[in-house]
Amino acid sequence: MKFYKWLFIFLSLFAYSCETIPSNKVSATTQAIFLMHRYHVSNPRIKDLTKDIVANIEQLITDNKYELDKRPVSFDNLDTEDHYLALLGRIHNHYANNEGEGGRNMLHEALDMSLKNLDANSVLWRIGNITGPAKYGNIIDVKHEVIDGNIVYLDVSIINRQTAGKVQSVIEKMRSENIHIESIVLDLRSNPGGMLKGSVEIADIFLDAGIITSLRNGTDDIQHDASTNKLQSDYPMVVLVDQYTAAGAEVIATALKDNKRALVMGNSTGKQGTMQSTMPLYDGSVMELTTHLIYTPDGEVLGLKGVKPHIHINSELEYGIDNAKDEALKLLRQVKGMNYGMAITKMIGDHNDISY
Repeated sequence: MKFYKWLFIFLSLFAYSCETIPSNKVSATTQAIFLMHRYHVSNPRIKDLTKDIVANIEQLITDNKYELDKRPVSFDNLDTEDHYLALLGRIHNHYANNEGEGGRNMLHEALDMSLKNLDANSVLWRIGNITGPAKYGNIIDVKHEVIDGNIVYLDVSIINRQTAGKVQSVIEKMRSENIHIESIVLDLRSNPGGMLKGSVEIADIFLDAGIITSLRNGTDDIQHDASTNKLQSDYPMVVLVDQYTAAGAEVIATALKDNKRALVMGNSTGKQGTMQSTMPLYDGSVMELTTHLIYTPDGEVLGLKGVKPHIHINSELEYGIDNAKDEALKLLRQVKGMNYGMAITKMIGDHNDISY
């Protein structure tokens, strides 16, 4: 089932390139607006998107940033959606083809402004200036150490295609070396997220049942459940988070928290609960569009709720001392030998009325 879910996501996101747009209106500007209308989570109208980009163009021309010919494009006869699509074609032809590089740059900025008006996470990248998830490729995404001989500390700083496999490899390496894992500290502080697929896979390592997350946009709602066909240990876990824990890292933290698999400690997280999809445009640029809202296992919008820790504690280093990590280790030492259900109950009960 898991394979088919990811196949469905891929096919859904790929399908935008196969949408029928009349052949006489297939400028990159028209394509971008059409995709924004079709796939953005807010489902904006083509009419409103066109008016927005026209206003952006007029503002950029007024500012004279690109030193363009100020001959106006005709905005007449805008009675139907088809007329708005035709207008987009005229706009693109006038500025991209007749005004040269300055016109193309202006169109890209106007489109980017329209994307930003939809939400802060949607953006337009020019070819050669794409700095999406690939920019994290050289970061060491998983660090680990073994403390007291049986507590595994995992520091996950970013989430890419290989991160879940690296986390799994650490655990398997411990087992192959006959190290009995008593408990795990999963440190997600300052983790901005990354690939949602990787986040789901990391959460799945530690869960043997329950909902991990759901993606919703009103059209195709997709739920990711934990798999059950794997060896699952019941060691206690503490997840460390802070205000810089965001997006995919929040997915992991809330999956483990809502399924009562781990105690979460630190500061409330960044509340970035949206999924972006990358869509190439005809002119070689790339649009990154917010296509889904991410929901927690409890059915809350992650971008509104974030992750509220069980225990609030200052997650920042103080004079080089990591109080949050030290406190997590202290709690885990106190519940040594307990399964995670009993351990979470005890740790929360012992600290319910304490403010850090």
